[in-house]
Amino acid sequence: MAQSRELGKVFKDSIHGHVELHPLLVKIIDTPQFQRLRNIKQLGGGYLVYPGASHNRFEHSLGVAYLAGVLAKTLQENQPELKITVRDILCVQIAGLCHDLGHGPFSHLFDQMFIDQACENEDWTHEKASLEMFRYLVHENNLKPEMKKCGLNIKDDQEDKEDDQENKKDDQEDKKDDQEDKKGEQEDKKDDQEDEEDDLVFIEELLGKPLKENKNVSKADWPYKGRKVEKSFLYEIVSNKLNGIDVDTFDYVARDCHHLGIKNNFDHLRYFKFARVVKVDKDPRKHIGSRDKEIWNLYNMFHSRNLLYREVCHHEVTNVQIMIKDALLKANIHTMFKDKDGHLLTLSAAKDDMEAYTKVTDQVTEKILQSSGEARKDSRMILERIMKRDLYKLVGEAKVRKHETILPKTIIERLKEQLKDDLTLEELEEIMNGTLEVVVRETQVKKYKLKGKVKDLKQQLKTVLPSGEQKKANDYFEAVPIQEVKDPIEYTYFYDKKNPQRGFTMPRNKVSNFLPECFWEQTIRLYWKKKEETYKDSTIEKFEKWCKDNKFEVTFNSPPNEASTSASASTSASASTSAPANTSASASTSAPASTSAPASTSASASTSAPASTSAPASTSAPANTSAPGRLDED
Repeated sequence: MAQSRELGKVFKDSIHGHVELHPLLVKIIDTPQFQRLRNIKQLGGGYLVYPGASHNRFEHSLGVAYLAGVLAKTLQENQPELKITVRDILCVQIAGLCHDLGHGPFSHLFDQMFIDQACENEDWTHEKASLEMFRYLVHENNLKPEMKKCGLNIKDDQEDKEDDQENKKDDQEDKKDDQEDKKGEQEDKKDDQEDEEDDLVFIEELLGKPLKENKNVSKADWPYKGRKVEKSFLYEIVSNKLNGIDVDTFDYVARDCHHLGIKNNFDHLRYFKFARVVKVDKDPRKHIGSRDKEIWNLYNMFHSRNLLYREVCHHEVTNVQIMIKDALLKANIHTMFKDKDGHLLTLSAAKDDMEAYTKVTDQVTEKILQSSGEARKDSRMILERIMKRDLYKLVGEAKVRKHETILPKTIIERLKEQLKDDLTLEELEEIMNGTLEVVVRETQVKKYKLKGKVKDLKQQLKTVLPSGEQKKANDYFEAVPIQEVKDPIEYTYFYDKKNPQRGFTMPRNKVSNFLPECFWEQTIRLYWKKKEETYKDSTIEKFEKWCKDNKFEVTFNSPPNEASTSASASTSASASTSAPANTSASASTSAPASTSAPASTSASASTSAPASTSAPASTSAPANTSAPGRLDED
């Protein structure tokens, strides 16, 4: 008689309904390290602008774990030849559950804005912290025995092996002859151990990169140890580094849209129905693909994600994110957390010790607000300004220009061999006779090295300040570059009904001629921090001049009645360098996150506002489109 499976725990989720999670997942959930996620908002400071954005990383992590199991089980049922095991599914679910353990206060605000300034040039990401926190969670709560009870293959720690070797050293010397005889057997066992899969290594690899990366390994080689290349598709379920189509994205798009009142046109359940593992020509790895007719469902997902970034994360009122970051920076060295040895660590240093980092959540701002004394006075004043809705003001916005070049027929003739794979004979004939025109768009958004450009802008804005204040430029403005993003569908595999085993990509021209050229518009925003306006007009003029010199198109600037208190005040401010610095501008470039990252930063130049997949974004006004649930205009 077959033994019944161990029952898990049922959770009532606002998105997925009643979901059942494995008992091992429940043991992970019931730890201080995981419960910490209840106090970290999914959209960072967005809840201070949008009343519905109060959901947290805790519920998102439960949703990702559930969807990871659904997708893995679907592939197991539909393609038994893949030999997906119960262990495989459980490992993928654990990775989905723990993928956000490393997030700091206010989610992406902490790693993309605060740490970027507090720990300049330090290579730290929340993904690395998630891996460290997972290891700490397993060790502190003694979960390895529980993992083994649930059927996972967990190898002994290397330290335990070394201790055992030391204890057996004397015996080995006495039995030297016997060891020589058994040498061959030990070599065989060693080979077997190397072939044996280590589930803990697999989970850790799902949370990040290969644990031991080799720079000399080519892309064709398989760098992972947890699973062999035959199961490479398992690495695309939770975090798909190829195209971003994964259960993490499915959950946060659905969850964020739900809580913000934004319509989500993507149906992840339909995606699961058509998901298959496919083989791609000249690629030893296996990938998760979708039916060719489902391409518009995927574009709906990216469209919904773009709406979230444009109307929420990159909205002009989310300058509240900049203010929170400024408050954390000013309180950094005055806000302490105890590490495992009882030593006190600053807010930025706590990320390197998991005992201290467990205590670092959104509640740090309440700790600052409730403090007294001069040490955190500046930080407290910024947070009080947020409570009074006295926010930083948007005074300028610019975006990268695009250029078009029409190719002459002579060049088209030379490109004929290259084009024939993507165009039909009829289309080629239309090109040659002039009926159809080929236009090559040089999209600056994809090619611009914005990091260097914004650094140059920062230097230029410094010159507006008096010489004595230029060393304190970070109190006035900052610049953060946006990441380059290409069309994700270019790296997505599809299959057709006739041959569901073979994967292929779909050229854009075979999908639609109305697809956007890029999926994120690089936009620089200028915010004014101070109430005083002594250098405000001069800063705006410097910003506009820089944009003109660097081929940025100014799409918004502060009206004259807001840009300065008077023309004479502007003139006297720009002419004098002896006046004390009492203003500041922030230049921040907001980055889209893999995961609904809030992107505007505390300085004035903020790259943001991703382009809608259905229509190009407006260029005549800043991104202040009315979003459902917005608190106020400010």
